[in-house]
Amino acid sequence: MTVRFDKLGVVIAAIVAYAAFAAPFATFRANRIVPGEARSILDSLPAAVGPLLLAILFIAAIIALLKTPLVLRLAASVIALAALAILIGVAGSFLMPEGNTFVRISSASGFWLLIFAFTLLLADVLTRLNLSPWARLGGLVIAALAIGLLLASGSWNSLSILKEYANRADSFWAEGSKHVTLALGSLAAAVVVGLPLGILCHRVDKIRAGVLNVLNIIQT
Repeated sequence: MTVRFDKLGVVIAAIVAYAAFAAPFATFRANRIVPGEARSILDSLPAAVGPLLLAILFIAAIIALLKTPLVLRLAASVIALAALAILIGVAGSFLMPEGNTFVRISSASGFWLLIFAFTLLLADVLTRLNLSPWARLGGLVIAALAIGLLLASGSWNSLSILKEYANRADSFWAEGSKHVTLALGSLAAAVVVGLPLGILCHRVDKIRAGVLNVLNIIQT
């Protein structure tokens, strides 16, 4: 039996190997000011959970590395991403000393590299499956619901980003509303000016040439 390797899978497996065994999974800080202490997967999770995550990552990486059916690759990427999303919250709770409000636990480079690797695998699978627009939209809705469920469950409450949000929620929403207002205002202005101008450029060659020249100068 000939073993065949997937080209993208080789890259994904290499990223997973480095992220799982050489890069930190979480960062522990005694408070928000002091430098963080890197913690590996085994140091960040309970004794029975760390090896389980490594096993999941290993199996998923092997599936990505080899020429395997798309359904199997899809399952591997989804399971790996779900495990990472859940267990980073477990790491936050595990590393957080009881009753301590100053400690900050955050996801480290290894976690984000693993998320990147399996998101890349998932994107590759979805591209190969050639799903319909409605199926893709359904996938996005499911992903959004899963993230919302994790947020609502409090699984990530021990992570530093949510602790900071809890402390500054009013400021967050005030600044967020300003950002959305500016973004929507810019979008509305672009649509009002750009849409009629684009239609006009499509219909009138002389105008199109002049507008494109001006835009090229501005962009340059």
